[in-house]
Amino acid sequence: VKPFYSKALNSIASTTFGVYLIHDNQFFRTYMWNEIFQVDRYGKESYIFIHMLLCAVVIFAVCFVIESVRKLFIEKPILILYDKILNKLGPKLTVFIKKF
Repeated sequence: VKPFYSKALNSIASTTFGVYLIHDNQFFRTYMWNEIFQVDRYGKESYIFIHMLLCAVVIFAVCFVIESVRKLFIEKPILILYDKILNKLGPKLTVFIKKF
């Protein structure tokens, strides 16, 4: 059986933890539900399920973009810098550790 691989699906999956952390942040959560999506206003309407579904899609999409930008402009440069430092210090650290 050939293992399943999808670049698009893996890209989305790699951001889900960040999406969770962003949308469940205690400082942002209340503002998001009360001010942006106005859940109290639509809570008793007959189309509440459509409203909830659209909220979930919009929240995921916006947080996906925020997390993707964070990964591109913050995480990636830090990992590149880390690799450069590790490549320079790695052999020296190995020699230092072997002395003990």
